[in-house]
Amino acid sequence: MKTGIYKNLSNQDYRQSDGISKSQLDLIRKSPALFLWSVNAPYDEDKKEALDIGTAFHSLILEPDNFKNEFVVMPDDINRRTKEGKQAYEEFLNTSKEKIVLSAEDNKKLLLMRESLFSHPHAKWLIEAEGDPEISIFGMRKRRESLQNVVRINLLANIAVLLILKQRAILSV
Repeated sequence: MKTGIYKNLSNQDYRQSDGISKSQLDLIRKSPALFLWSVNAPYDEDKKEALDIGTAFHSLILEPDNFKNEFVVMPDDINRRTKEGKQAYEEFLNTSKEKIVLSAEDNKKLLLMRESLFSHPHAKWLIEAEGDPEISIFGMRKRRESLQNVVRINLLANIAVLLILKQRAILSV
């Protein structure tokens, strides 16, 4: 990734960029060792679902047109205890290789969270305001000459707003 301002950068491209994100800068500010640990430590794949829910919520709210390109909901009528169900499940996974699979229950939670967020008038106004969501800004730090992802922001028409949407989960190793 080169320095510059990027519109419509996919979440996958953003995550695979060489830059240091705002969250990573926060870790470095607390302790460089904490940052290095977060990059190199093993993690429990079973706990990754919480991260997927946060990523899905972020996409559902800030990039709703792109949500179906990155996520797919597991049909709730597949019974994986039967031979036919296991086969249907494998076929489903094969057709969804590049997407994050959400359970029907998690999708229901996401839609409820979205409805809850949009029931707040100020939050709804900020999310629906005219502008460019998810602009990624990459710059170089002169002292270190390392690429830094300065921030991903929403640029609203005629207003300078930094909107950070986070859902936090505790992950244990």
